[in-house]
Amino acid sequence: MMKKFITISVLFLSLPLLAAAQFSINENIFIGENGTLHTDLDTRVLTGNALINDSGTLSVGTDTDFILSDQSILLNRGVVQGDVTFEKDISRPDFENTEPDGRWLALSSPVGGNYTGNEGLLRNLWTQGFPGADYEDTNFDPNVVEFTNETGNRHCFEEPDENWCAPETNSLTAGQGFFVYLFENKVPGDNSTAVDFTEPLSIMGKNKTFDGATIHTFPNLIAEGEGWNFLGNQFGAPLDWSSSDWSKNQLTEFAYIWDPEEKQYLVTSDDGSGNTVLNEPILAPFQAFWVKTTDGATSPELLMTNGVFTTADDNTEYFKEQEIPVASLSLDIGDYRSKTAFRFGDQYETGFNDDDAHFLTPMAHSFAYLYTYNDGNPTYLKSLPETIESKIEMPLYAGGFENLAPYSGEATIKMEGFEFFSQEWEVALYDHRNGTVTDLTQESEYRFTIRPVSTKSRKFEPVNGTGDTKV
Repeated sequence: MMKKFITISVLFLSLPLLAAAQFSINENIFIGENGTLHTDLDTRVLTGNALINDSGTLSVGTDTDFILSDQSILLNRGVVQGDVTFEKDISRPDFENTEPDGRWLALSSPVGGNYTGNEGLLRNLWTQGFPGADYEDTNFDPNVVEFTNETGNRHCFEEPDENWCAPETNSLTAGQGFFVYLFENKVPGDNSTAVDFTEPLSIMGKNKTFDGATIHTFPNLIAEGEGWNFLGNQFGAPLDWSSSDWSKNQLTEFAYIWDPEEKQYLVTSDDGSGNTVLNEPILAPFQAFWVKTTDGATSPELLMTNGVFTTADDNTEYFKEQEIPVASLSLDIGDYRSKTAFRFGDQYETGFNDDDAHFLTPMAHSFAYLYTYNDGNPTYLKSLPETIESKIEMPLYAGGFENLAPYSGEATIKMEGFEFFSQEWEVALYDHRNGTVTDLTQESEYRFTIRPVSTKSRKFEPVNGTGDTKV
């Protein structure tokens, strides 16, 4: 069905002139060249769809609550005057489950402000372990963490998670990614202090003016360490990672997105020829994402113009059907799934390089993992040449965790895309434990039993700061 638009072009429109009124915009609004949308008096304007300011002006009066509700879009290629409130709905985790899972949420903010306090983005949630939090005592693990290579005297997790640190202040920087761990109650076991997950996260601030001449730079990218940077969408509209209006200088083609429902990192990319890994390479408002510098980078930059804005939906699939050959393996263990894939093209090489996507360890207590191992790198997507002169062997690691402990039990690896390979190819899965060889061009799945080599458990959960009960 075609989307309906209210068009505002070369005119001045005031919405509405009623004191203490609430006005809901249920249609898409388009502000054309020289058009102006102005709100005034004590008005609450709630948008539920797309407000596209192509080259005009959105003027928000000082007494107006202009609210951009969850799933709505403010696509601004013009001027925004005044403050806008941005809202983000979050789902209540399954706290009744015996496993404290699904509680790590990756976020960023479209505007600067505070983490907590009366106008803080996380004011409806329980926070601890940093200045301004509900419970500031640093004897407890923080449940809001930033990624940094400059740990210094900061309050950080222990190895191997020492790069995850509590905010140094209550100040929240627009466009910086962070994780927050969700608690059910502010006092452990006391349901009278339950966090209200029906209230959206919200923060108010000035939306950036972004006309056709503006180039936005994501600040403070670093090449130190392994070159990972945790960024975020700092706009009211989704960003198309595959757009040609990005400048990704000394950065790989990939963006990594945490999906708390799948308990996996999704990967999206644009290799310069329009081939993407995800079905939709979309970075939604409030969405945090990883980027990585290329090998040998010294001065990485990520720049964009307003051409990267889109009204497309969120990511929905792991791998997009492409013209270039793509094959994938997926691991199922109980309720959890992980996936790894291979793509082929004459521009790729057999060794690990910037054309390959890394596997990132999920921020969860229970999850599956499946990755190939190439030149010392756990690999999510391996790029290979279409013409291979000699046999290639790649270790494949399969496993998982249940409630922070290594998984042991039945597992299934499913194959997709291998049947389209030329008959000249021989593609096989070799199980070193029992010597089984599976022809991936003929079989659709392989069943086996996982027996973990290590029984070491992960530790990556904060303790509620108002008591000594682990959640």
